[in-house]
Amino acid sequence: MKLFRAFDVLEHAEVINPLAETPVKMLKKGENYFDFVTIEEVQEFYDYLKTIFDANFHVQDNILHHNLRHCDCIQWLYNEFDHIRQIAPRRILKAFDEHNTFCAAIWCFCIEAGIITRPECRYIKEKVGGVSSWWWHHVFPHVGEGYRRNRKKTKPHHRNFEPRDVTPAKMKWDRFYANLVARFPKFFTRIDNKNAIHKAIFDRADPGPVFNCLKCDRKFPRRYGISCEPILENRDGPFRGGAVHESCRACMRDLVSNNEINAVGHKLNADRYIILITCVHELCSRLIDPEKIQFFLPPNLRRKLRNSLIQALVDVSIAWNHCQYDPDLDTNVTVRYDSSTSFILSSSVSTQSETDACVNQDSD
Repeated sequence: MKLFRAFDVLEHAEVINPLAETPVKMLKKGENYFDFVTIEEVQEFYDYLKTIFDANFHVQDNILHHNLRHCDCIQWLYNEFDHIRQIAPRRILKAFDEHNTFCAAIWCFCIEAGIITRPECRYIKEKVGGVSSWWWHHVFPHVGEGYRRNRKKTKPHHRNFEPRDVTPAKMKWDRFYANLVARFPKFFTRIDNKNAIHKAIFDRADPGPVFNCLKCDRKFPRRYGISCEPILENRDGPFRGGAVHESCRACMRDLVSNNEINAVGHKLNADRYIILITCVHELCSRLIDPEKIQFFLPPNLRRKLRNSLIQALVDVSIAWNHCQYDPDLDTNVTVRYDSSTSFILSSSVSTQSETDACVNQDSD
């Protein structure tokens, strides 16, 4: 059997969206989601921090070459970040392989914002080579816990601090922070005439409508779900109406991996069939379009899904071709894959020399 395909879907990289893979955080009783910021905006904030941090981590212009024991980088860090304990900046700078005060400032910002331990900041946290598991468990409690007084108002040497060696890093940080506030104004609030991060925003961003996954019973944003839907006779709009059963991408990936999906043929009209996937609910008669899930699968599972669809094509085409056989004509069922129409069977009349694409002629 030979297949005509507009392009090979197996060549496309897996689409990975953390928002689609992460269950929605349920709030405590009496709390509400903030309607002025979405989870997509929060993810964009994390991605921007990661991009800037990574782009500046090994840049030589950011590596200060003065002696850490005598410079004012440490004093500037604990002067800049009010909720960082005085002992913390020295430990943090020593954890960096190089004297990169600008990136250390981003690290301190993530600590002060309470996001350094979140999965979204894992890259920033683990990028620092000197932070071992021992350091994290035994030093971090002394980094940001329980320290809330404003040193700049109580200590003269903080209040009258004038940057010296740290000036290049400070200037870069000031530009970065001003740009961060301008780019993400919803994430900041004015406190003591300063733009302070709004910490609650990271846990209470609006996920929009949510659904309970049929398999794992966890809640996910509905716009990232995979649902079964009714089939219409018109391929130009086969899926309409409300979804009945919804699954998350992780569970659908597991179903494909465990060979628990069932591909079936659905008759569109007198001479066309489409191959679809049955709903994950065993009593549901609705179907799922393979195009909904194929790009969220790694190549090995995408290949497994394709093989299941091809087998369903073969099963349908053998029976259909046999029923349509006309001894006076070479009537064959053409099997083809097209990116815009998914797996579809269509009948055609051809000469014997044109039957190399037909199911009942050749088989690989």
